[in-house]
Amino acid sequence: MDGKKEEQRQASAPGSPQDQQTQDDAQVHHQTRESGTNWAEFDVNAAPQVAVYDAPETMAPPGVDVEADGHRRSSSDEKFTPVVVTPWWVKNRTIILTVLFILIASIVIPVAVTQTAGRAGENDTSDPTSSTVASSVSESSTATSTSRRPDSTSSVIPECDTSDFVRGVNWIGSSVPNWSFKLDLADDAVDCCEQCYQDKGCNGWMFMADDASNVPPCNRILGHDGPNEDDECPNGKPDIVFAKGSNALDNFGGGGPCAGRVRS
Repeated sequence: MDGKKEEQRQASAPGSPQDQQTQDDAQVHHQTRESGTNWAEFDVNAAPQVAVYDAPETMAPPGVDVEADGHRRSSSDEKFTPVVVTPWWVKNRTIILTVLFILIASIVIPVAVTQTAGRAGENDTSDPTSSTVASSVSESSTATSTSRRPDSTSSVIPECDTSDFVRGVNWIGSSVPNWSFKLDLADDAVDCCEQCYQDKGCNGWMFMADDASNVPPCNRILGHDGPNEDDECPNGKPDIVFAKGSNALDNFGGGGPCAGRVRS
């Protein structure tokens, strides 16, 4: 034991070889720090060494806004987008309008047609003269002048005896289509009959006693084609046809000098 202590004392004593070595190392270390690099350091301390490199400064990649990314969005930025729901009737308004139009048309049109037909029926009933003229035109007839004939003779011809007249008529025609007729003024049925017998080739006549109508009351069929031609009736003698109406009791008609049979 005493020997070891002695050795240690000698080793730590000034001027010993070990002490000289320590001084040399310190001198080298001092010189290294003064003339060596600035990134490394030598220390006799056995503690862990830390090396600090002169590395470039850390930079964010281009195009990345670190501050903006790191900024927390405010409540005003995070607005809720409402969902708009379109009502079903707006989406299908074209179909709905079409159906409504069809329903309205199906109601209005039949009513209008019914009212028009009713008015036409009333006009036909209240105006027999218009019905007669329309019926004559529908048979491809031709109307001529409406001039007033001269006054007939004071004596009534036998062919115009009122007992031979057809009463209650509201239409005159012929058994052969496409006849022509003439409308004239007349005082009464006898006057209309005499006008027919004064016209050459008159087939038949009809007097319409309607003071409210503007149509001349005396209607005569003239020179229509028919059978049994002769010198007085070169075009023949077609049959004359009358139609009667319950509201035409004051109307009269009859055949003319060139008439065949008279039917009603």
